Amino acid sequence: MNGSVNFDMSWWSYKYGFGNTDTEGWIGNRNLYWLTSSRKTEMLILMESWDGVWKYASYSEFYINDESDKYRLRVSGFSGTAGDSLMHMTTFTTPQGGQQFSTFDRDYDAWWGKCNPIHHRGGFWFNKCGASDLNGLYYSSALDKSASCNWFTFSNNHQSLKTTFMMVRKV
Repeated sequence: MNGSVNFDMSWWSYKYGFGNTDTEGWIGNRNLYWLTSSRKTEMLILMESWDGVWKYASYSEFYINDESDKYRLRVSGFSGTAGDSLMHMTTFTTPQGGQQFSTFDRDYDAWWGKCNPIHHRGGFWFNKCGASDLNGLYYSSALDKSASCNWFTFSNNHQSLKTTFMMVRKV
């Protein structure tokens, strides 16, 4: 929301969570696993660009596996106005759905190099890097950088976003 929390954190920090989930923070992958493991869960992502445009991406099914599978992402049933960056493919990336979570100290990306921290910053589900990084660096303007907090299909580039919300609920 405002860059007050650094999301370029370790595996341990993403496992247990950090910041304040009411304002700016991460609930923790351990908590997210428990929240999404017991029954069907959906996810809504709200995003705002620096020129005040709001878009959304919704997934009717969202869950992550436990830590033994590196919190692998499972998503399906996309709808929305921001495009599906989790399953989007570019010439250099492949879908991020089905991928394990990566941080700067534990890179489980399918790319032979280190996507995080070379091209992305902040923990997320990468596959040969990726078309989205909602935990990327927060910039105070609309910069086109892969390390930024971005959603490629929002503007067909890695333009940094002003505000993002990732919300999950049981259905």
